[in-house]
Parts: sequence; structure tokens; C-alpha cells
Amino acid sequence: MNCRSGLAWLACGPHLEVVHAVTGERLSAYCFSGGGEHPPSVLAARDFSWLKRSGLLVGLEEAEGSVLCLYDLGLSRVVKAVVIPGRITAIEPLVSYGGASTSTQHLHQSLRWFFGIAAVVTDVGHVLLVDLCLDDLSCSQSELEASDLQVVTKSPAEIPRLREVSTRQGRHLCLQLNGPSGVGATALQYIPRTNQLAVGFSDGYLQLWNMKTLKKEYHSQLEGGGVAVYTFTFQEPENDPRNCCYLWAVQSSQDLEGDTVSLRLLQLAFSERKCLSSGKILYEGLEYCEERYSQELSGTAFPLRAQTTNTRLLSCQTIEKFRPHPDRDDSMNEVASPDTSVSIFSWQVKAYGQGTPTTYIGVFDINRWYHAQMPDSLR
Repeated sequence: MNCRSGLAWLACGPHLEVVHAVTGERLSAYCFSGGGEHPPSVLAARDFSWLKRSGLLVGLEEAEGSVLCLYDLGLSRVVKAVVIPGRITAIEPLVSYGGASTSTQHLHQSLRWFFGIAAVVTDVGHVLLVDLCLDDLSCSQSELEASDLQVVTKSPAEIPRLREVSTRQGRHLCLQLNGPSGVGATALQYIPRTNQLAVGFSDGYLQLWNMKTLKKEYHSQLEGGGVAVYTFTFQEPENDPRNCCYLWAVQSSQDLEGDTVSLRLLQLAFSERKCLSSGKILYEGLEYCEERYSQELSGTAFPLRAQTTNTRLLSCQTIEKFRPHPDRDDSMNEVASPDTSVSIFSWQVKAYGQGTPTTYIGVFDINRWYHAQMPDSLR
């Protein structure tokens, strides 16, 4: 479900339904087809808008591998499809446009030749940036006619020629940030304000990739050890003079009996925080990344009478509120940050002998945490 777009989607096997998140009205539905005797299954989906159209980026698992599909809500069908190595575990749209314009200045020169970019990670550790080729919608594809992928490691100067050749041959270019290592990638988020791609792995490691330099700026195991990184959410405090912002990394295997959920708040400090001509904030020059707060969502942190056997995260998201400040002098070039930033976590705890799980919700106000002098755990 996506709160900004107001859409929610349901998937079961090859079936996909898109509904209005508030009314439940069905907006679009589709049944994906596969080339083999068994139907494909939907692995992941993300909402995506392009050229005044809206839809979803969908990851499909087929008998012979995975397919990344661009699904058009208005047409209720697939309009682009490309074969992906490995099993897709997460998808994250970066941009829906391309070319050497001011709107792509935050991207590495290699990526500015792409038109529409989706980050895709797999169960064997691939981290891929895929060219969606949205400048060519002349021929519509179905998932049965998926294009091949061409992995590029060449210099930016060669990419225009490579792209022209691959487009003519019906292939999509792709930049590989991380090759197959055998360790599955389990979480993925693009953070526009830091221009970083955060990738979490099944062994508890976290990577931060800079989209301007395509360099890996951070790679370390979280303090929760070898438990999979399940999801992320970003928070920015109100005008921190040290240019700090925060990334929650949630560790959970989500399917093991006796599993707990760990929330880990990472502080990202940057050398610069600037306001772009578009009015958006951009943090640049990562100086350090370190854990500042942790919380276990289990029966010990939130006591239950019975022994906890299983904890599952249901959702996590950040809600921000920006307030206009008419008294501020624009000539001072003060970069506005959100006045309110709260991260909301919901989870279920199932205790031994308990029929129905108990559902909890937790709210973390980053500014109240600052006022409390940034304790490292709940007191």
C-alpha cells in the first residue's frame, strides 16, 4: 500500500488487484501469464508514475527466472518487461525521466542516458539499476515477450552507443552495483534527500550507495548481527546544525518461530546540506554512519502475561509536516526541514497458547527524542 498515491494492491500467485486504499474500489486487475506449465507468481510491487500515466513496477517469478514488468493501471496490462537474473526480492523506482537535463543532475553521468530507472535486488545479492527505456513506448510488450538485460560496466562515454545498439536489438541496459554473492538482498530504499540507495541483506549487512558517484559509501553489519534487514524508513529532525539525518533499519526474519523484531536508528552525518533550485533538500558528503538508538519489539520490551513466541512487523512509515514560515528571510538561504517527523511502526505478537495475535503500534517523534537528549533506548 502507498499512502501518497492512495493505492493498495493485493497479489496471490499470478493474480494482481489494485484498489483505492480508502474506499476499497477496484481500479485495475490482471492475471500474469507464464511460458511454462506453472503460472508465475508476483514477488514484489511498487507504485510508479511516468509520462502522465500511473502504474506499478512488478517483480514476477517464473519457472526460468524473474521478470520486471511495468504495469499500466489505465490499460490494465503490462507495457514493458525485462528478464532479471536471480529471484527479485525488492524493487525501488529512482526516476521516471531521463536525458541530460537539470532534473537528472543528481545522477551519475552513466545513468543520465537511461530513461526511467528502477533499482532491483535479488535473492543471490544482485543490486541492479535497470534502464526502463521509457523514451521508447512504440511497441508494447507483455510478460511473455520480456526483453533481455545487458549488464554494463563500461565508461559513460560508451553508454550512448551501447544503448543505441541494445535498443535496436530489443535489450535493456543495466548497471550492476553489486554482483551475485550468494547472500540475498532483503530490503531496498532510495532516499532522495541524501541521494543514496540503501540495501539490506539477509546476513544483517547494510550498504549505502551514492547515486551521483555510484560509489559504496557505507558497508557494515548492524549491531543485531546476522538477522535479515527487512525494511527501512527515513527521518529528518528539525534543523539540526550538524547536518544529521536518520535511517531506521528493521531487522527481522519475519517467518521464524520465536522471531523478534529489532529497530535500529542510524545517524547519518554530512558535510553539507543545501537547497536545490527545485526547493528540495539535499545532503552531501557522508562523514559517518553510526547506530544511536535500538528497540526490540518483543514480549520483554512490551510485557505480556504469556511467553512470546512470534513477533511480526506489519508496517513502518514516516509522516512529516512542513509548516510555512512567513517570518523567515529567503535571502538568508535557510533550508527548511520538517517541523514534525514521526515514524510509525505496527507489529503483531503471538504468544504461546494465544489464539489471536495482539497488535501494537509505536510512534517515534525524532524531535522529542532530541529534546530528551537522545537516549539510546526506551526508558
